[in-house]
Amino acid sequence: MGGVQKQLYKKLNSSMGAHAARALRIVAVDCDHGHLQAVEALGLPGIKTMFGRLPDEFPSKEAVGGSASAILISEVLHFLHGKEIESSIQSAYDLLVPGGRLVLSTVSFNFKPFGNEAARSKMRSTYQANLVKGLKWPGSDGFDLNALCKDEIERTTTPEIKEAIARFPQYIHIIGPRELRQACVDAGFEIEVACLGDHPGYPAGFTARQKGEFESTHVVAVKRGSTNN
Repeated sequence: MGGVQKQLYKKLNSSMGAHAARALRIVAVDCDHGHLQAVEALGLPGIKTMFGRLPDEFPSKEAVGGSASAILISEVLHFLHGKEIESSIQSAYDLLVPGGRLVLSTVSFNFKPFGNEAARSKMRSTYQANLVKGLKWPGSDGFDLNALCKDEIERTTTPEIKEAIARFPQYIHIIGPRELRQACVDAGFEIEVACLGDHPGYPAGFTARQKGEFESTHVVAVKRGSTNN
C-alpha cells in the first residue's frame, strides 16, 4: 500500500473516533448486483449490501438505518457529469454526522488506460484547454475509452481486463483535485486531503501501473460541527 493510500485510510479510520463505542456497521452500495453478491459471499459480519446509483439513488438515512460517520465513493464519480458529481457530494454531506468524513477516489487527468500515451495525451490536452477557458469541470467533455483504446482492447487477452471492457461506458470524466476539492467546499465540507495519487486496485495492464504516475485524484473532506447537533 502506497503512502497516499495509507494517509487516506488513516483519515477514514479516524472518523470513527466519537462513535467507537457503537457497533460498527458498514453499508456497501453498488449499481451492479454481481458486485453486491460478491460482497455478500465474503460472509463478513456487520456488512449490509444495498443497490444504489449516483446521483439519483443515493442511500437515504432511512435506508441505511441512520446517519453515516464515514462515506467512501471510489471509482464512480468519473462516470458522472459535473452537476451530477455536485449532487452526489451534497447527498453525502446530508447523510454524514457532524465530524463525519467523505473519502473520494476517481481518475485524474493523468489517467493512461492500457498504458496508451496517445489516449492520455488527448484527454489531458482537452482538460488543460478547458482549464484555461475557466470551465468549472475541465474534463466534463468526456471521453469514450472504447474509441480511444480500440487497438489495445482488441489485443487484450487478460480476463480481468476483458471483464472491465465489457462494462465500459461511452463517457468517462477525468477529474483533478482542484475541481473536486471545490465541489466539496461548495457543499459545506472542509478539506483535509486533496491530491493526486496512485491507485492500487486496478487490474494489471489496465493502467500505466507505474508508481508516481498519479492516475487518480483523492479527496478527504470533513463535515464540521458538534456531534451533539
